[in-house]
Amino acid sequence: MKKRLTTTLTLVLGGLAAAAAPASAAQKPETTEFLKLLTDYCVANKSLPEAVRALARQKKLEPIPVEGAMKSLMVDGSTGQIWKVPSALGHFALSVQDDPQTCTIWTGAVDSVEIQGTFKAFPKGLQSQGLESKISTNEPLQTQSGVGRLIMLTAESKAYGRYLYTLAVGDQPASLVPGTLFQAALELRTILRAPRAPVAKPQSSERRPPATN
Repeated sequence: MKKRLTTTLTLVLGGLAAAAAPASAAQKPETTEFLKLLTDYCVANKSLPEAVRALARQKKLEPIPVEGAMKSLMVDGSTGQIWKVPSALGHFALSVQDDPQTCTIWTGAVDSVEIQGTFKAFPKGLQSQGLESKISTNEPLQTQSGVGRLIMLTAESKAYGRYLYTLAVGDQPASLVPGTLFQAALELRTILRAPRAPVAKPQSSERRPPATN
């Protein structure tokens, strides 16, 4: 069941971009890549930091020092890590945070209007797969160059658990975090993991001796 739900969510998020974009306009490659990285690194690993770290090691991603403004984004007392994600479509990065368990994809430039429209369509796609999902926050976000947008939505089910998806996007490239090249971030955060299903004990094949009087 859990494997099927994870696969379903991956397919939903991966396909939402095309579903949300107007039929007359193709989605920009940078937006598609942004969403795909969220799916590949965060959704597929359910934002588990160790699973994300293992994938980063497997793909030999280059670590980035967690310092300055990026360090201030970590919740007090939490540890985290950031890597460069090579792509011909722009400047991307991956980060994880241990508590709360969070996986984030960063990009240097993206179409702000397009990514907002796509992200707002997530709940409809998730609901079609049997999850409860709604936008909980949609408000202006002050950035270095002007006003961006902060959108948050929840997704949950008894089998899947409860997660928070966040889009933070600036109005201009490299406007989101001071001292960095990032314009936008897509984040998946664990709120409550689904309990593990009980493991059935195998029945013993050992035959009991017949009772004697």
